[in-house]
Amino acid sequence: MGLLPDLADSAFLEDPYPVFRRILAAGPVLHDDDHKMWLVTGHAEILEALKHPAASVATAGARIATALGSEAAGFAPLIGAVSRFLTRLDPPDHTRLRALLTKAFTLEAVERMQNAIGALVEGYLAPRVSAGELDVMAELAVPLPMTVICRMLGIPPTDQARIKRWSDDLGSIADNDPSIEVLERAQQSLGLMREYILGVIAARTRAPGEDLLSALIAAEESGDRLSPDELFGTVQVLLIAGQETTTCLIGNAVHALLTNPDQLARLRQSPALMTTAVEECLRWDSPVQSRTRVATADMDIGGQRIPAGQTLFLLLGAANRDPRAFADPDRFDVGRAHNAHVALGHGIHYCLGNALARLEARVALGWMVERLPRLALKAGAPAPRRPNFSLRGFESLWVTC
Repeated sequence: MGLLPDLADSAFLEDPYPVFRRILAAGPVLHDDDHKMWLVTGHAEILEALKHPAASVATAGARIATALGSEAAGFAPLIGAVSRFLTRLDPPDHTRLRALLTKAFTLEAVERMQNAIGALVEGYLAPRVSAGELDVMAELAVPLPMTVICRMLGIPPTDQARIKRWSDDLGSIADNDPSIEVLERAQQSLGLMREYILGVIAARTRAPGEDLLSALIAAEESGDRLSPDELFGTVQVLLIAGQETTTCLIGNAVHALLTNPDQLARLRQSPALMTTAVEECLRWDSPVQSRTRVATADMDIGGQRIPAGQTLFLLLGAANRDPRAFADPDRFDVGRAHNAHVALGHGIHYCLGNALARLEARVALGWMVERLPRLALKAGAPAPRRPNFSLRGFESLWVTC
């Protein structure tokens, strides 16, 4: 039985939550015969799967290769690169690489960036107030996280536009069944990005700076440095994951507040709720809707026996609306007290940049809520969703201010 519609279906991309409610009502772990995978929608069951030692993340390359069949050989560079992403590594490789990066993303290190992030938000938005309208995506949600991660890595602002194009192309293969056209574009961008990043690495190796890339080049963990391929893969995934999720979070959060004006008014009256408001935005309209795992051994999740080799499709967006875990889950509540959402994952692969994403969202939303009292969705302006189920966000989001 097919439980999920076509993941590219426009109505589903616009609002997947009625489908999630239906699947959740049928059971937290079900097999989708059409998509040939197990759908895990329950909150408790997703927590279980995300920390299960037999649930492997090293699936993307194999999944693409299997789907392509005889055409897979032509995409060997892309499949190999995706397989080396930090987000696609199991222990012990994941453990070692993550240990090298964790020091750069501690809460203390991130909080020191608050003033710089505030200055960026001011620079993006203050000049637009007199215009009376702005596209939240193009003028805030896209440039802010891209600029922040590029600054951290020591990449010049003049190169950010092309890095964004490349990372968008590579991020598009996050969906479960990317098309040949998507894969071709991603592989071309991979080559261009690799050439660029290797050039920056060579320059930093000759003349180190105070940036994260220089630190990664010099870093050692148990006497073991990053290999050139590991260094490239790490920088690449930071450039993609370091901005895509935050871009979607900011856009989804603005839309959530403007379509729930009572909650926006509540936040204006009680700015101290901003921290819980960001958590509710993450839960209510999760930027990352799904994750994929493959069982490396027979495993039991939610009372279902999942044989080795089968795929688990973890629907984070559904788990974040599970009525067993959240009271009145379809209600948007900026003061929600009990909010153990899974929007940023769980377990050893919990989002490395979670503190940075949360800070950028708090600063950006705080500026808009405080400084734009007439903020509203622009009447008649479309707000198209990105054609990507796994990374849920807007292509554009026009507001009046």
